[in-house]
Amino acid sequence: MIPIVWFNPIAMNALGLNRMSLQYSIIVALTCIGALIVIPTSTPGAAILVMSSPALVYGVIGNVLLLRRLNLQAKVHYMGLAPAAAAALAMGVVVYFVHATVMVGMQPSSRLAISASLGMVIYFGWLTCFSRSWMIERIQLLRGQGR
Repeated sequence: MIPIVWFNPIAMNALGLNRMSLQYSIIVALTCIGALIVIPTSTPGAAILVMSSPALVYGVIGNVLLLRRLNLQAKVHYMGLAPAAAAALAMGVVVYFVHATVMVGMQPSSRLAISASLGMVIYFGWLTCFSRSWMIERIQLLRGQGR
């Protein structure tokens, strides 16, 4: 969801909606901080979930508003993100499983390095195996060669 949440204010600015972008950013920030203050958490992981939940809701709402402004269908847009979402889900499941079974007792720096490396391999491996043309098209877009 981070690409969607961060995309919204940038896209609003690009469309000349600077005031809306500022208001949107302020509302998201205040709501996330407010949620963190109001809802008690006992672990850092819980705090991250509590703080990011409002951003998820605002991210989708802001994205739908932008898509309407651009006369694009939200369903088509979100279905276009399905390969990345599936790869992220596979990455999360595999990294969690390996973290819970194999990396118990390892040093934090080693766990981080292994988790990041494994996550990258799973994510790009999933896209290469199941969505090769989608991945190639996205790489071309990043290189400025897309349609």
